[in-house]
Amino acid sequence: MKRLLSPSPLARAALAALALALLPGVPARADTADDCMGCHGEAGMTGTRDGKQIDVTVDRKKQMASVHGRVDCLRCHTDAKADGHEPGLKRVDCGACHEREVKDYRASAHGKAAAGGDATAPRCSDCHGQGHQILAVRDPRSPVTPVNVPATCGRCHHEGTAVSVQHQLAEDRILENYSESIHGEGLYKKGLTVTAVCSSCHLGHLILPMGDPRASIHRSNVSATCQRCHQRIEQVHRKVINGKLWEDEPNKVPICTDCHSPHKVRNDASGQGMGTKDCLACHGKPELKESKDPKQARIYVDPVDYQASTHGKTACAQCHVEVRVSKVRPCETIKAKVDCSSCHAASCAAKSSGARR
Repeated sequence: MKRLLSPSPLARAALAALALALLPGVPARADTADDCMGCHGEAGMTGTRDGKQIDVTVDRKKQMASVHGRVDCLRCHTDAKADGHEPGLKRVDCGACHEREVKDYRASAHGKAAAGGDATAPRCSDCHGQGHQILAVRDPRSPVTPVNVPATCGRCHHEGTAVSVQHQLAEDRILENYSESIHGEGLYKKGLTVTAVCSSCHLGHLILPMGDPRASIHRSNVSATCQRCHQRIEQVHRKVINGKLWEDEPNKVPICTDCHSPHKVRNDASGQGMGTKDCLACHGKPELKESKDPKQARIYVDPVDYQASTHGKTACAQCHVEVRVSKVRPCETIKAKVDCSSCHAASCAAKSSGARR
């Protein structure tokens, strides 16, 4: 009987490499990394890019622990060769593997700014980390894991940064306000990683200006964006939404951010924004008038009468839908009379029909 020979260590290694290469979803790894690390593994190694000297040292241990640890160097650095390369390699095109993400990024405000030569525009590595050390989103050390997203975005979107100096940002004290909001409290005080962070509302790659109809924060899309987490908005907000009124006639009702300031979201809208208490701070004064014209009717609201009325539990902004939390005086944007049909559609229709007869 013949005795089977045990394969040599070299043969076992070759078989293991072959088995790994045949696994679905796992890119084959050549010996290129070992060749590259012969130079790039040396501390203090430098190269040039765009005429500037940069550090091109690669920490092999950190690189192997990254999401790209099993990706061959030449798969990203396509203009290099196993036996070396010319100085000044071109930037890695992440879209070769991450096609959808890069497509969204290029269409975003960040991508367009970068394409236009804006030095403050973030690129992939600014958010995800340096290419050789990118960690998985689920890794608590990753800059794009939920608990770290506000701080990552806050590196640019914060007072005193180059971005805030060069661009006119619509909001101020964003990071501070977020940390004090109901979402921020959920994240920082309660450790709820399912709470909303910057990318939950603005998205991760297709970040568009709020004036863009495609933007997740455009007025026509805000309710759908919020409903990704708050799925019972229409039922919870009673008749102010009247079923699908938001979708059918969104101009008749305020959107979420009209009452819940985007970066100061509280559990109770009456605590901040256009809550009833805020409105009554002015409109609860008996001497208040719409103008200096003595013929103008007073716009005073008696708090006691209001609370005792059928609308006592209805927030001001539910009827006066043109108020805007971004204004110093949120009511200065009101131009039209209250449209009662937002809640009383059937009654208004019946009265209108009777009047025509």
